[in-house]
Amino acid sequence: RASFAKLSRLPASIEKGDRRQMAYSSSRDGDRLKVAMDGRLTFQEQASVKQMITDLQSSGAGAWYIDLTGIEFMDSAGLGLLLRLKKVADDCSATLTLRVPPSGQLRRLLDVARFSDLMTIES
Repeated sequence: RASFAKLSRLPASIEKGDRRQMAYSSSRDGDRLKVAMDGRLTFQEQASVKQMITDLQSSGAGAWYIDLTGIEFMDSAGLGLLLRLKKVADDCSATLTLRVPPSGQLRRLLDVARFSDLMTIES
């Protein structure tokens, strides 16, 4: 596993009732930008995801590696946000790879939606 230099942590996990909002951290290794996400990926997180996408666009990295193993819950709006991420990656000529848990709600949702037909997914 490659060693990544830590770039940023935006925003810190925020407690909202008993549900954690999405947070992410990023690190870079050459032309590869790794983003680790945790919390929930739902409609309420669209502003955070838009900011993350802006950060990815401005990085100039040719490979975007998105680690979703810290995502506790994702709904259909989260699928839409991932589709937007794929479109922006394609527009930036960047490759997109999602890392997901080998089982669980997130993996089942991506399998049912056939996301592996659209982008690289690894466990």
